[in-house]
Amino acid sequence: MRPEDIVIIDLDGNVLSGILRPSIEMWTHIEIYKHRKDVKAIIHSHPIYSSALAIAGKELPPITEEFNIYVGGPVKLAKFVSAGTRELGLEVVKALGDRKAALMANHGIVTVGRDLDETAFLTEIVEIHAQMYVMARIFGEVNVISSDVLERWKKIYYDKAEISHG
Repeated sequence: MRPEDIVIIDLDGNVLSGILRPSIEMWTHIEIYKHRKDVKAIIHSHPIYSSALAIAGKELPPITEEFNIYVGGPVKLAKFVSAGTRELGLEVVKALGDRKAALMANHGIVTVGRDLDETAFLTEIVEIHAQMYVMARIFGEVNVISSDVLERWKKIYYDKAEISHG
């Protein structure tokens, strides 16, 4: 993708600049921006392991403390809605909640952040953890970190660090 490929639209889907057509998923981006004032960047992608979980109808639970710190909790699954619809955007917003990633059933993943660097980093974190989760399932039951442990650890971590969470 090159800078000249970027199409700028408003929150009603009107093209403000650019020579190409907006992505078919513009409504997903619009709905996220409307509902999450903290979001300044969105990446929608189809990495193999995250997409495999989405196709299998599985969420990605918190399996490491690092994952929970950066993503803000489990990566929930947005229910299946046809691509390119405002309804899909609304389902993704529900699945995101206050977290930084969501899976799109039978589709892919969306990550959100303060800027493209953070959002790209989050996409990588989710995909690496999706891969670890799938591999761990091959060995049997996956040990998921309980929410009370994660909340306690997040509080300790955020008291000492300047990282946005959720």
